[in-house]
Amino acid sequence: AAVRPVVLDDYGGLPLGDPPGPVAGPDVPSPTPATYTFTVSNTGNVPIRNVVVTDDFPNNATTSCTPAAVLSGTDNVGDTNANSVLDPGEAWEYDCAVSLTKAADADGGPADRDEVALVTNRASVTGEAFLGQEPPFPVADTSSNVQVQIISPEARITKIPCTGDPAGTLACRNDLVVRPGTDVTYRYAFTNVGDTTLDPLGLIDDRCDEITYFGGDTNGDGLVEGGAGPEVWEYRCTATINGPDAVVNTVDVFAVGPLGNLYVDEATATVRVFDPAINLVKTARESLVPVGTPVTYDFVVTNVGASSLPADDVLAQVALADVGVPAIPECNSPTPVDVDQNGNDRLDKDETWRYECTATINADTVNLALVTGVGGRQLTPPLPVDVFDLSAAFVGVFQPAIEVTKTANPTSVLESGDVTYSYEVRNTGDVPLADVDSRIIDDKCSPVTYVSGDEDEDGLLDTPNSIFEDSGDEVWIFTCTARITTDTTNVVTVTGTPTDPDGSFLCGGQPSGLTAALVAPCDVSDTATAVVTVQRRGSITIVKDADPNGPTPFGFGGTLGAFELVDDASARSARTFPSLAPGTYTVAESATAGWSLESIVCVDPTNDTTVSLLTGTATISLGSGENITCTFRNLGPAVVPPLPPLPPTPELPATGAAFGIPAFLTGLALLSFGLLLSGASRRRRRIA
Repeated sequence: AAVRPVVLDDYGGLPLGDPPGPVAGPDVPSPTPATYTFTVSNTGNVPIRNVVVTDDFPNNATTSCTPAAVLSGTDNVGDTNANSVLDPGEAWEYDCAVSLTKAADADGGPADRDEVALVTNRASVTGEAFLGQEPPFPVADTSSNVQVQIISPEARITKIPCTGDPAGTLACRNDLVVRPGTDVTYRYAFTNVGDTTLDPLGLIDDRCDEITYFGGDTNGDGLVEGGAGPEVWEYRCTATINGPDAVVNTVDVFAVGPLGNLYVDEATATVRVFDPAINLVKTARESLVPVGTPVTYDFVVTNVGASSLPADDVLAQVALADVGVPAIPECNSPTPVDVDQNGNDRLDKDETWRYECTATINADTVNLALVTGVGGRQLTPPLPVDVFDLSAAFVGVFQPAIEVTKTANPTSVLESGDVTYSYEVRNTGDVPLADVDSRIIDDKCSPVTYVSGDEDEDGLLDTPNSIFEDSGDEVWIFTCTARITTDTTNVVTVTGTPTDPDGSFLCGGQPSGLTAALVAPCDVSDTATAVVTVQRRGSITIVKDADPNGPTPFGFGGTLGAFELVDDASARSARTFPSLAPGTYTVAESATAGWSLESIVCVDPTNDTTVSLLTGTATISLGSGENITCTFRNLGPAVVPPLPPLPPTPELPATGAAFGIPAFLTGLALLSFGLLLSGASRRRRRIA
């Protein structure tokens, strides 16, 4: 008899390779051998000696069994009287332990894994029966056969990731690629690839908790059938895949075989996460510039895909566009500078493409760049995913300006004099200006001295229109005094350097803070002029022309004072007033009895002197350096203008007395003289 009619194969050397065998149980670490027990009984009535027990296996078996007596002390446990003779009624015990394998011991040759192997062996016993002095005779028995089953259970689990309906149809691939956030259903197939049933204990997945049975127990016995037509039990579990790394998870299946051994199998599935991405960085080389400055923009496009396999992050159809407010058409399609270094017309993982454009900026400008691409076209099957990125850049403009006004006090001096110039300097732009106080220069007056105006005492000329938060309506006052000896037109020039509120130059030096990276200076200047005239002294000469000349004095008055002139062919007939300042002077002749004012004639280079015979006044406008002469002409009472010549005497008729003609002519002449005297008298009264 076999104590264990079912034994485990030593799980070695079978067609499926080297199965793992149980991980725990009575057959771990090695299969328990089959122990055969033999009982030899004397069923006769004479004793038997020299008992020999043998056992044989199939002809193809390489295993042997040599039964050994089961002893009690030195005697067989069944030798009750310890006489080493199998007496009638005694039963002696023998056994042997044999490790059986399908490969070596199965009836008919090696058995397949999915087939239970049978091992049949036959036990034989021989001995000598004896009685007294009678010769012994042989006895034997060969009728005992025992069959032992050799089994080899084995659990097999497979796992494949899928997408689709967790409770319905799935699309499964061992090389599944999904987007982050995709629900992936793992499908597990538990198969008993051995030859006997397995009792499933369950499945454990290190990344998916809720594994559920889906089907496969065809006979409903709760056991996973093995053999030639094994059952395949299906389980499912759904998990969300986020990446960015590939998700590798492992499932273990646990089952118990007929002999109480624990069987475990393991399967792994990998899901690649496809997460294409593109990055755009747009920068302006200058962020704050004077109006009208060309600015270059740089665009850096990088493949920043986060897929678990870099080869998955390949982007096709990369395109770059730019839109500005206000519009800057020069940058609508930036110019490639360094792109597609490997010439595959694809933006590979971590590859960078560079573009640029240059535009003249005339106003505060915000422009937005957009880069697009398509990923996943190279996957099998293709999984096209559109990617994009945006990047904005702001360029501000400033309009620096400065204004200076200049006044002179006085604006005119006589011959020479000190003139004080005042300068008012304003910032009419929109950024502070530096170094104004050291760069105000008058071409004809020095030094120009600062007086007041820097209200916050920061050394910057502030503006009420500042683009920064430092507005201030400052007016800086400067003065300068110079002695003027000639007509002078002088020009003041003031210059300022645009800065930020901290005084850092906005251009023309190393950039810092809010400044723009401009090398050329952007200083602003303004000029103003002032005219100072030097008035030269002049003279006024009053001349008396009396007809007839003589000792009669003529009186004058006015702004030149009272004085008299006598036209007597001496120096008293004229008077000169020298070293007169330019201005308006009046000279009025007083009425002189018996004399009439015939005319006032002034010689004036600028012809801006006026006279009035009615009032006898000359209003003299004496310009710088002018010498004006005014002649007052008078007619006296003894002056009779000469008579006009008589008309020709008409011839009289011969008739009449000769003496009558001379008398007629004499009377006519007297009448004419009287009329002339009467007219002259009336003219003198009118002039007076």
